Amino acid sequence: MSQVTPSIDDYVQELLSVRFEATGSDAFALWRRELGTALEAWNLPQAKRLLSELARHELGELGRAYFRLGRGGLLAKTADWRQAEQNLYQAEQMLKQCSDPIGRTWALMTLGNLFSDQGRQAEASVVYGQAAEVYREGEDAYGEAQALLNIGVEHYTTGRWSEATAAFQRSLDIFLEAGDVHSAAMCLSGLGHILFVLGDYEEALECYETSLEVFAEAGSVHAQAATLCNLGCVLDSLGEYERAVDCFLRSLTLAAEQSDMRSQAIALDNLGVALQGQGEHEAAINVHREALAIYQNLGDRHGASASLNHLGMAQRQLARFGGAESNLALAAALKTEIGDQHGLASVLVNMALLHAHQACWKEVRLLAIRAMQTAQEAHNDESLANAHALLGLVAIREARDSVASAEHYARAVVTAWEFHPAAGRRINRHVLGELTRLRAGQEAPAVVVICRRIVEAGQAELDHQHSNALHDFAILLDDVVDQS
Repeated sequence: MSQVTPSIDDYVQELLSVRFEATGSDAFALWRRELGTALEAWNLPQAKRLLSELARHELGELGRAYFRLGRGGLLAKTADWRQAEQNLYQAEQMLKQCSDPIGRTWALMTLGNLFSDQGRQAEASVVYGQAAEVYREGEDAYGEAQALLNIGVEHYTTGRWSEATAAFQRSLDIFLEAGDVHSAAMCLSGLGHILFVLGDYEEALECYETSLEVFAEAGSVHAQAATLCNLGCVLDSLGEYERAVDCFLRSLTLAAEQSDMRSQAIALDNLGVALQGQGEHEAAINVHREALAIYQNLGDRHGASASLNHLGMAQRQLARFGGAESNLALAAALKTEIGDQHGLASVLVNMALLHAHQACWKEVRLLAIRAMQTAQEAHNDESLANAHALLGLVAIREARDSVASAEHYARAVVTAWEFHPAAGRRINRHVLGELTRLRAGQEAPAVVVICRRIVEAGQAELDHQHSNALHDFAILLDDVVDQS
C-alpha cells in the first residue's frame, strides 16, 4: 500500500498555532522558515528554489495564499514593486478568507515594508495599522508592538514628530514589559532619530549609544551596523567628521564579518555621502562604486538607483559632467522602472543641479518643474522644496524676475522647514548664498524683495517650533534696508 503524503494545506493547518519554529514533521513550517531566512539574507537564488519546491505540490486555497505571499516577498526584494504589491495584496485577501491571522499579518507587514521602500509613507502607515489591529484582535501585544514600531518609522519619515514619538514610546513600553531589551533598543533608536532631526544631537547620541550597547551585548551584528550608521550621521551633523567616518567604517567591518552584503552596501553609501560632505569627492566616488557593484550583484534595483544618484552627485562636484549626467540618467531610469516616484523626484533635482552648475537655465527650469510635479504626486516635500529653490534660482539668474524668485524661495523655505529642520537649514544656506551673491553684485532691491517675501510667508505659515527659520533672513533684510 502506498503511503499517503499530507497536502501542503494539511501542513499549513498544523502551522496556524506556530510562528516560525518548525517541528520534526512540519515540512511546511520548515519551508517557510527557510524562505524567510533566504529573503532576509538576500539569498535570492535560494528563495527562488524554495518557491519552486512549493509550486510542485498540489495546493489548496491556503497553500496558494502562502505561495503568493512568498512570491510577493521575493519580488519586493528585486524591486519589482508592481508585481510584488499585487501578489501580497492577493495573499492578504486569501489569508483573510482562510481566517489565518498569522499569515495575514505577515502579508500586511511585508506590504507595509514595500510601500515604505517606495516612499509611500501614508499607505505604509495604513497597512501597518491594519496589521496592528489584527495583532490586537488576537491579543498579540508583541506583534502589535512590532507594527507600532514600523508606524513610528513612517511618521518619522513624514515629519510627524509627535505621532512618531507616541508610536515609538508605546512599542517601547510593550517590549520592556515583555523583557525584549533588543526590540526596546530599536524603539530607543527611533526616538534617537526624532531627537536628531529636531537638533537635540547630544540626546540623540545618548539614545544611539545606549542602543548600541544593548545590541552589542545581544550579539546583534546587523543592528549594531545600522546603529553605527545612525551614530555616524549625528556626528557628521556635529562636525565631528573623523568620528563619523570611523562609525561608518566600523559598520562596514561588522557587516563584512557576517558576509552581510546589503548592510555593507548601506554602510558604503553612508560613508560616501559623509565623504562628499567633507569635500573628499574622489574617495566618495570610489566608495559609491563599491556600493553600486554590491547592489547590482544582489539584484537590488532600489539600492542601485540610490548609489547611482549619489555617484552622480559626487561627479558633479568634480565637474565630471558627462559621467554625472550618465549616472543620474541611469538612476532616473531605474526609479521610473521600479515605480519609485519619491526617489525619482530626488534624482530629477540632482539632474537640475547638474545643469545649474553649467548655467544651462532652460534645462534647469524644465527639470525643476518636472521634479516639482513628481514630488507633489509622491508627497516628497524635501524634493519639492529643492525644486522650488531651483526655480527661484532660474527666475533671478535667467529672467531677472525678483518677484517670481521671491515666491519660489518663500515656498522652498516654508516647505523645507515644515518637512524637516535639517532640510530647512540646508535650504536656508542655499538661499542665503544666492542672496549674498546678489548683494555683492549691487542688486540690493532684489535682496529686499526676496527676503521680505520669505519672512512674510514664514511668519504666516510656520509655527513656533521653527522660530529660528527666519532669523538670518530678517537680519539680512534689516541690514540691506539700513544701507540703502
